[in-house]
Amino acid sequence: MGRREKIIYPAISIFIVFSMIYFQITPKDITNLDNVLLGTITLASIGIGFLVAAVSMLSTLESNKFFMKLTSLGTDIKLLKILTITIRLLLAISIFSLVLLLITSIEELKILKDIIFYCWVGLLIYSLLLIDVVVKIFLDVVNTVKSEQ
Repeated sequence: MGRREKIIYPAISIFIVFSMIYFQITPKDITNLDNVLLGTITLASIGIGFLVAAVSMLSTLESNKFFMKLTSLGTDIKLLKILTITIRLLLAISIFSLVLLLITSIEELKILKDIIFYCWVGLLIYSLLLIDVVVKIFLDVVNTVKSEQ
């Protein structure tokens, strides 16, 4: 992983979380939080499915032009690392979403709910940025393979 994925993307996520804390945006301020959480679980499930398929596809395509180009560009290891991290983040987002769905109506757990909410936002933003990196790598390699034909 490069500097962008290790430093800049987490910094963006942390900045957004602290901005939300500064402007006092809490789960109570999101009117349809339950729908947002359910949508996030769906998004994370789709993302996990796509990324797991990508990992399994990469390991079986050793004689494929796409995989050969990926290896020659040196992005195969980077891509697998980012895919693994993103899958873990999406799984964590699903877990955080389920926990928030369960405790959203319990007023005694307000502080815990807020902490989980801010962690959820940070993880969501970071994982979306990493998904963007994965898609860009795939598109760059596909465009490179196309241009060589």
